[in-house]
Amino acid sequence: MIQYMILLIAAIILAIVAFAFWSEKKRREELKTAAHRMAFSFSPEKDVNLTVPMGNMKLFTKGHSRKAHNIMKGETNRVHWTVFDYEYTVGYGRHSHTYNLTVASAQLHDLSLPKFSLGPESFFDKLGDMIGYKDIDFDSNPEFSKRYLLKGMDESAIRKLFTHEILHYFEKRTGTINIETDKNSIIVYTSGRRVDPKDMRAFITSASEAVNLFKKGAHKF
Repeated sequence: MIQYMILLIAAIILAIVAFAFWSEKKRREELKTAAHRMAFSFSPEKDVNLTVPMGNMKLFTKGHSRKAHNIMKGETNRVHWTVFDYEYTVGYGRHSHTYNLTVASAQLHDLSLPKFSLGPESFFDKLGDMIGYKDIDFDSNPEFSKRYLLKGMDESAIRKLFTHEILHYFEKRTGTINIETDKNSIIVYTSGRRVDPKDMRAFITSASEAVNLFKKGAHKF
């Protein structure tokens, strides 16, 4: 009986590993197809150095064993993008957890943005705001302030960047989005999930819309 149980457990583990391998292979193939349809290049190889130039951004300081792979590069709406699957691990051993998400990054060589992070605001973020982790709110746009957590050291510059047009855009858009900037680098990413290959064009288009608004707002400084 014990031998049967061991064999059953081994079979289940093997099935899980095989399914994970098949799922990743299928994702790579679908991402390659999506990239070619957008006239983007594609590389499935892991690159541990891709995010090093953006290392000051909060996302890329989290956890350990950070890796970028399934890397696509191309241009849309006059912005050059590097889009990739990103993973990092928090904790060790039995208490570890690996996060997987999709990141779109762009280098805006013609301007410099104030450093900020923008993302959906949770209940715990509201508690943090009460004990001193300041969220930048806009009295003119309460819906934006309700939905998003906006933080950055140079509050004055951030307020100038977030024009009414930008605030209105984020108020009206459906779904959540995360954005971080550092000088002329900007990243747009999902929260705790990877973008489905069939939705990749829409994800990049949405990221491009946001970035072009920030470029427009930055030129008004």
